Amino acid sequence: MVTGNLDILSTYVFRGTTDLFNIIESVKSIQKVDKVSCAEEECDIPTNEITRSFQEFINTSAAISENVQMTN
Repeated sequence: MVTGNLDILSTYVFRGTTDLFNIIESVKSIQKVDKVSCAEEECDIPTNEITRSFQEFINTSAAISENVQMTN
């Protein structure tokens, strides 16, 4: 749940700060995006945990997509 002045909140896993900057520039290039803010936290994540997190994200995204299609 997001409250306040945010329309979208997202989390990214990236290898380095350059990758983060590339993501931010990509988001800024989207029409009607007025402002992009970021907070960066560095940590080492074991590979198996990254794989599990991405799989959970994919499953959740698929479920959300199915629910949106059903309501339209």
